[in-house]
Amino acid sequence: MSDDLVISEKLIFNGLEGGFENMIYTAGEKLQELGIVKSSYPEAVIIREKEYPTGLEGVHGNFAIPHTYSEHCIGSALSIIRPPKPLEFVRMDDHSKSILCGLIVLLAIDKPEKQLSMLRKLMRAMQDVEIFHILESERSSKAVVETLRKICL
Repeated sequence: MSDDLVISEKLIFNGLEGGFENMIYTAGEKLQELGIVKSSYPEAVIIREKEYPTGLEGVHGNFAIPHTYSEHCIGSALSIIRPPKPLEFVRMDDHSKSILCGLIVLLAIDKPEKQLSMLRKLMRAMQDVEIFHILESERSSKAVVETLRKICL
């Protein structure tokens, strides 16, 4: 990824209530305010998650990386969503099983060829206990942003 990836404290969401769809709409509204996604983005993420689940069992904890097609994105950004209680996600590797995820990394990627590379970077980074702990539970949004920049830029 290059410098056109937006990683900002404005895109760190702690304790959002109301379930998965509400969280995606809340984050999507902020991404839209920042000119990163189109108005179609939140609904497209929700639909894609139903078709292609993104829940992943990690070595240090479970996480999900919901995203959608680049046609709904104007730019690229990462958002971190940390719900008050873990949310149920269908596993990416076994659609017959669900897991609870306390960390959601919401992707908005404007070029399809960048998406797989970003997913790989994130999945690799989640295997590091320190990185996972910072992204999942660090209270300082600044520390979360710095960690994401080290991973992605």
